[in-house]
Amino acid sequence: MSTKSLPVVIGVCTSNITDVQRLEFTTGVCEQAKKLGWKVVIFNVFDDNSLVTYKNDIEKSVFELVDVTLFSGMIVTRDVETISIVKKNIIKPCLDKDIPLVTFNLKANKCHNIRFDNTTAFEHLIDHIIEKHNCKTLNLMAGIKDDEFSE
Repeated sequence: MSTKSLPVVIGVCTSNITDVQRLEFTTGVCEQAKKLGWKVVIFNVFDDNSLVTYKNDIEKSVFELVDVTLFSGMIVTRDVETISIVKKNIIKPCLDKDIPLVTFNLKANKCHNIRFDNTTAFEHLIDHIIEKHNCKTLNLMAGIKDDEFSE
């Protein structure tokens, strides 16, 4: 009988992995995991638009394949964490079974949450434009509706 322990396997749930920022993020996760001798399994849907309409059954079904009990931990990126199938099949089981879960926007007990302070960064940017470049008129455009980082 082997006493060898099982490898650490991290699951990553994301979308549009070919996007520059998401590719950089997932590459960083994979490189760090490799250094630690861990394995990474990535679950990806290709188009953010399918997430908004939630009509593309083929793409969303990838998240039905995830058995969180096979993973040492899960990372759920901000773009997919609000999809009901991800909440039901990944986030809730992780929280129920005490499987480490990292998210980027979701506030939940037992969940490691990475949040970025865009407000402070934006304040510094505006201060710089006014003070250093003597700009008197600022025109701003909002981003995605109902997105806390955009409004």
